[in-house]
Order: sequence, then structure tokens, then C-alpha cells
Amino acid sequence: MRINLDSKPIKRDMDIYLLCTLIVLIHFSTHLLLDVPLSTSIYFETIIRASILTGTLAMIVNFIRIIIIREKKPIRAFLSPLLHHIKNPYESINLIIILCFVSVVFSIYTTTKQFIPNLVPFYLDPFLVKADYYLHFNNHPWELTHKLFNTSFLSGTLNLFYNLWFFFFWIFLMYFCFSKSRESLRKNSIITFLLCWVINGNILAILFSSAGPCYYDNLYQNSAPFGALFEVLNAQNLELVQNNHFLGIWSLNIQDLLWQSYISGSSTFGGGISAMPSMHVSVATLMALSLANMNRILGLLGWLYLIIILIGSVHLGWHYALDGYISILTTVAIWYAVKKYLPSSINRTTESTNTPSLQQGL
Repeated sequence: MRINLDSKPIKRDMDIYLLCTLIVLIHFSTHLLLDVPLSTSIYFETIIRASILTGTLAMIVNFIRIIIIREKKPIRAFLSPLLHHIKNPYESINLIIILCFVSVVFSIYTTTKQFIPNLVPFYLDPFLVKADYYLHFNNHPWELTHKLFNTSFLSGTLNLFYNLWFFFFWIFLMYFCFSKSRESLRKNSIITFLLCWVINGNILAILFSSAGPCYYDNLYQNSAPFGALFEVLNAQNLELVQNNHFLGIWSLNIQDLLWQSYISGSSTFGGGISAMPSMHVSVATLMALSLANMNRILGLLGWLYLIIILIGSVHLGWHYALDGYISILTTVAIWYAVKKYLPSSINRTTESTNTPSLQQGL
């Protein structure tokens, strides 16, 4: 078996390494200047476990595929993906480095998110309530979504798709980390993904410090129109539980756990409270943009899922509608800014490795 020691994968993704290094340096600077907690390893163990699980599931899917298509050389077909990484060690090293950087960026995001109220106390919620109301022709957005999705089953279904976001975005990330084709699209997706967590999830979240509808009554003295929303959600959840339905309004428990973490000041996995902008909507927008550049049908599914996430974020009391609208705009802006930068970057990389240009896919 011939081992390929070409370090092209490392050089190919140098932009990603440099970006992540810059993010770490900025985070370290905020730690020194603003006393933001310094943590880069919250998700390290989780990323390792998730990667192993993903690899195992991929092998199972490949095994089923081999059986269905009746592969003539099943053992070779089954071992081929594994042998590729053995024969191309730099591909494996590159993948490990990127996953480590992703773990670091996620940890920085969560640590900073939990510290937002210490940097800028929540202040924007009253404005967002009014803006939402006037933007939707004197209607609160959640009232509109509950007229459209007006049963316990529909609310539970929205919550299911909202929670599946974690699974979908992980598969999305894994696909582009492992992908060896569509270099321009691959790098555009990964770099935009990382920038969204930093720009939308941290920088804009600090500037537009807000908690969200689910915490409004806990933080502000003046009344807000969300009491009725949570009466409806709790009643729907109770109905689903009493009927032993597999669906539920699971967001209610998660919102309570995050609030308990907030008032106790504890640093927890996935913790932190922030409304504007919405990371659920931001990542869903990125997935839609990437899928649309791969395949028209996948693109349509991606945009449909974005709409579901946008509606669900309001329907379940996580976000103001404006949180989602702003997230879509900023994510699209980041996507096209990265896209404009990438062609020259890819040219530099391919020239240095004496390989043909791979500017395809966008």
C-alpha cells in the first residue's frame, strides 16, 4: 500500500487555520482587557465523541449501501474510505486540526455568550417587541404563527424540527470537513460557518444584547405580550403529555434550564442567554446557501428548513422575528464577503502546490 505524503491538504486549508488562530488571539485579548472568561476546551470531548459516532454511522450507511447495490467487491468498497485516510495521512491530520479548531471556536462562543450580560446588560428587548409589532402590521409575530400552527401536534412538530437543527448542522459540518471536491464551496461554507459563530453569535450579540421572549417577564418590569404565548405552549405540552404523544414542547424545559444556569452564574455546556441575532436561523441560512450551490432540490429543502426554523424560533418563544431577519441578512453578507475573497486565496494555494485551479462549485 502506497502512502501519499503530499501536504497539500494542510496548505489548502491554511486560510481556515489562520482564521481560527485569529479568533483565539482576539478571545485571549478580550480576556486580558475585559476579563472575559478564558476557555477553549468546553466541547473538546463532545467533538471527539460526536466524530466517532458520525464515523460509525457513516460506516453503517456505507455497509447498507453495499448490500442494496450488491457491490461486486464488498470488502474493498467497505474499507475504501478508511484506507483512503490511511494512505493519505495529511488528509487525516488536516481533518483532526479542523475539528480541534471547531471545538475551540464553539467553546469561545459559549464562554463569551454566557458573559454577555456582564459586558452589556440586556437592554434591547423592549425595542424588539415594539419593532416586531409594527413590522407585522400591529400583530405580535407569535400570534400569527399560532394562528397558522394552531394545534398541539403542529407546535410539537415545529419543536421537533427545531431540535433537529443540532443534528443537521453537525452533518452539514462533517460533510464539508470530509469533502475533497468543490473546493471553493467547501472553504466558503466552513469559513462562513466559523465567522457566523463569532460575528453573529458573539460580536452582534454583545452589541444588541437581548434575552428573548421566554425571559422577558423575568428581566423587565413593564408588561409584555408573552404571558399568553407561554400559557398556550404549556397547555399544548400538557395535552401532548396526557395523550402519551411522542412529541412535546421540549423548548419549555430547555428554556428553564438555561434560566437556572443564568441566575446561578454557572458555566454550563451549551449555556448562555442571547436573542439577537438568532444562531439557529443563521446556521440554517448558511446550510440553505451551501445546499443551493450543490443541487437545486437540496437548495429548496434548505430554504424550506430555514423557513421552519424562522417560524419555530418565534412560535416557541425563543426569539423575536427581527432576530431571524437580521440573522439572514448578516449571514448572507458574510457568505458573499467570503466568496469574494476566496478565488484569489484558492489561486495562491494551487499555484504554491503546482496543481490546477479548483475554482468550481460556486
